[in-house]
Amino acid sequence: MSEPPASSLHPAVLAAYLIFTLAFTMFALEPVLVALSFAGGLAAVCALHGFVDGIASLRWQLPLVLIAAVVNPFFSAAGSTEIVRLGVRAIYLESLACGATMGAMLCAVVLWFRVLDSLLPFDRVMTLFGNLLPVCTLMVAMVMRMIPRLVRQGASILNAERVVTRSWRKHTDPVRSRLRASGVLVGWALEDSLETADAMRARGWGAKARRTSYSRYRMSTFDLGLLAVVVISGCVLGMAVLNMAASFSFFPVLSPLKFERAMLAVAVWMLAPAILLLLNKWVWDI
Repeated sequence: MSEPPASSLHPAVLAAYLIFTLAFTMFALEPVLVALSFAGGLAAVCALHGFVDGIASLRWQLPLVLIAAVVNPFFSAAGSTEIVRLGVRAIYLESLACGATMGAMLCAVVLWFRVLDSLLPFDRVMTLFGNLLPVCTLMVAMVMRMIPRLVRQGASILNAERVVTRSWRKHTDPVRSRLRASGVLVGWALEDSLETADAMRARGWGAKARRTSYSRYRMSTFDLGLLAVVVISGCVLGMAVLNMAASFSFFPVLSPLKFERAMLAVAVWMLAPAILLLLNKWVWDI
């Protein structure tokens, strides 16, 4: 079976799209735009990893949105629509809405970083930025690789503890168990970092000013045209996103939600990866 077209694109095309998408998500604190980004990121994750895996990520994302909405009024007690008063502290609708939007924005950013990790693996990131910013590129690529490994290793440590200790559920304090597992995980991470550093030194990292890449991606005419389309449309859409974000405010009065025609373009931009990935999957599975 051939590879889908998404994997044959030049890394610069995917990087440009994901950079614009993250910029739209992080610098436009507007509820509709954040919701569209969250929906697009979740749809892309479901298209890449399966519907069950994508929906399972909501188990911690939705509580994070709720926590941000509840906690924000205690740190930013501002607004004009008072909901309830707890002693001298008043809870305002504007603060709740702002906290919920910031929590959703954080979840959307995490989803898009997961998409970035899937579409731009280690070798593509090093190919794209390895010669321009070698140290920063290596650091970002190793962090993207290290976080999933830490999660898997932490689950392995807890599973090993459950197997070794037969009466784990009855006689072991869950808090102490997690602290013990955290200590083991930190020790493993330090040891793994030393081994990685020794392996990099043995393979000649930093021996030459300009490094070579394991995989070479040539910029074809199609890639160049698609990159121009992504950059131009991203710049035009970015101006519309900034205007929509500037026209909305949480304080002192919550602005009414406006569904402008430019939001349709934002929806198409955000849902484009999921649509293309699903089409590619259906075509390549036939």
